[in-house]
Amino acid sequence: MIPTKTTKAKDVWKRRAALGSCGLLFFALCMFHIVTKEGGDTIIFRQYVSQWGFFEFLSHRFHTFTGRIIWEGVLYLILKAPAWVFSWMNIALILGGVALCKYLMEWDFWETGIFALLLLVFPVNGLVEVGIQPGFINYVWALVLSLAALVPLKMVQKGSSVSWYHYFLFGTAALAGCNMEQMAAIVTSFYLVFLVYFGQTKKLCPILFVQLAIGVVSFLFLQTCQGNAMRMEAEILTKWPGFSELSMGEKIWNGWNTTVNHLYSIPNEPVLIFSSTLYLWLRVKRKRSIYSFLAGGVVLWLILVWGVKILEILFDIGLQDKMNGILVLRDEQGRMTASPVPVAPFLFWYSVLALATMAAVAGSFSNWKEAGFYLLILGAGFASRMVMGFSPTLIASNIRTFLFFHFSLYLAAMHYIHQIRLIGGRDAFQVRAKCIF
Repeated sequence: MIPTKTTKAKDVWKRRAALGSCGLLFFALCMFHIVTKEGGDTIIFRQYVSQWGFFEFLSHRFHTFTGRIIWEGVLYLILKAPAWVFSWMNIALILGGVALCKYLMEWDFWETGIFALLLLVFPVNGLVEVGIQPGFINYVWALVLSLAALVPLKMVQKGSSVSWYHYFLFGTAALAGCNMEQMAAIVTSFYLVFLVYFGQTKKLCPILFVQLAIGVVSFLFLQTCQGNAMRMEAEILTKWPGFSELSMGEKIWNGWNTTVNHLYSIPNEPVLIFSSTLYLWLRVKRKRSIYSFLAGGVVLWLILVWGVKILEILFDIGLQDKMNGILVLRDEQGRMTASPVPVAPFLFWYSVLALATMAAVAGSFSNWKEAGFYLLILGAGFASRMVMGFSPTLIASNIRTFLFFHFSLYLAAMHYIHQIRLIGGRDAFQVRAKCIF
């Protein structure tokens, strides 16, 4: 097909729209760093930095609190540098993450622009609460480097040649990204799944095994290092003295009920965006079906939750607190005394909504081959929050533990947006408006 002037004009317009969206995201990030003040753990870390040298700081942290030695070292250097260094590096990494998503997900410029706009309403209050530097470095930077660590998967899939420097470049990205517990598990899982897939298609490449080895070693290190063991003991003592007495089933249940409670009891932008695009796609694809009915019910509930939030702001009537599906019991020192107690009927209802969403997602794909990749993304995101049931900071860590799950919802939402655009060409929404609504 020979490109026409109209086609070229559309491509230019799409590029400009994408650049405009990324420019808007850049401006928003600049304003975010201007107005956001330092607080939380940043104040404590600045005291450490002023007292200790680089290796003394790393040694103290490794033996008492964490195994994230790479990110602890980065944090030390960032806090030693002027504040603007972190701001510009953070902006560059976030925009680089958008570019990585475009490459990995094979989006066109129009879809990349939509994704950049979605990031404008990505919830980051949990990262700000813990301290902007440690929050973004330990979560967002680890996420972006983990995305870079997955690039060899796309290279092998496309049949691109792998050079010696790719081992160093993407191996370094994997080493850094997998220095965060949740990302180590996710990256390792992706390589395990894709090694099986590439083995069936005869596309195995040594770099895949190298990346997998880095992920496995990083995960094992984080699970067995002294710092994480000491941190677990300290958090059990200060956050939840009875945590070590819980069974495996109780920990899984705690992960489930706190996850679904958060998703469906408070206003949540990623959940609403994902559920809405899922519903629209089901209406376009299947018109009226049990799957679109389930997705539509979830969307209506989420709209109701937002309505309650607006009433809360206007009249301060306490409805939002009453919708909480769990009750947290604490002693006089503020420590949890038992597992979160289910509040009927809300937690039961939130579990029903979560299962309805899962069923609707399963019904949104034509076959399991098409579904596999996006189910893996959603499953990894959901599991990354579920594992918080195995931590005594289950409640204290709050919204930042949902960051990877929220991100997976955005990636899946972009899949449905792409599918909707494929139907009806330029007039997709106009052509299908009646069946959607």
